[in-house]
Amino acid sequence: MEALIIDNPEEANNRLNELGLSEKDLIDIAMAMVGAKRDTTKNDVAGAGGLRSWMDGTRRAREILTMQGWKRDRTAQVESVANKQLGIRLIVCNTDASTGLPNSIPQNSSKKGTGTQSNVNCNQQNFFSQLGFENQASAGSEFVTWYLCVYGGKETMRAELSCPTVMANGYFVEFRERIILSGENDDFNGTKTGRKPVAPTSTPVQEYDISVVRKTGTE
Repeated sequence: MEALIIDNPEEANNRLNELGLSEKDLIDIAMAMVGAKRDTTKNDVAGAGGLRSWMDGTRRAREILTMQGWKRDRTAQVESVANKQLGIRLIVCNTDASTGLPNSIPQNSSKKGTGTQSNVNCNQQNFFSQLGFENQASAGSEFVTWYLCVYGGKETMRAELSCPTVMANGYFVEFRERIILSGENDDFNGTKTGRKPVAPTSTPVQEYDISVVRKTGTE
């Protein structure tokens, strides 16, 4: 099933508000992830960049969102932050160069295990339940799990908030919804988004009546 892709900034912000999130906070988390990855050197152990990115992103997400009523969550041994009232779980994820591009499908950089598969299955079950189909509840099925997908190249960062519904061999292959994110200019000086800009609104020109007074030579 084709994913709903929201790449208009105004529509994206409205949708994020419905999810109890903001683009500013999500970009903050994404920046923490990219910064951690770029702090690694050739002397670090293999995979350190991705691990540090995930760890710092998870920590930053919790730092920001627990101040807004979210709770730390470890359902199915997957580190996340959850909002019980909204029924939403947020997980950070390093993804490939297709991230943030509406015509591409992002995939996680590293293969995921049974915990992630369980979350994605719950997303699919919740989706079909909304369409009127019966589904069997499983652990964590009261939540819809969203992934903050972040790609950081040498001079590029792109991010999106997405809800996967199908995995194959440990990788995302289908999504229910993707919200393309962007951010302010920063030290990375890279492309942040592939989404469409909002068309500027035209400002009507205001006309003024100017009164002209002839000088008479007297004061």
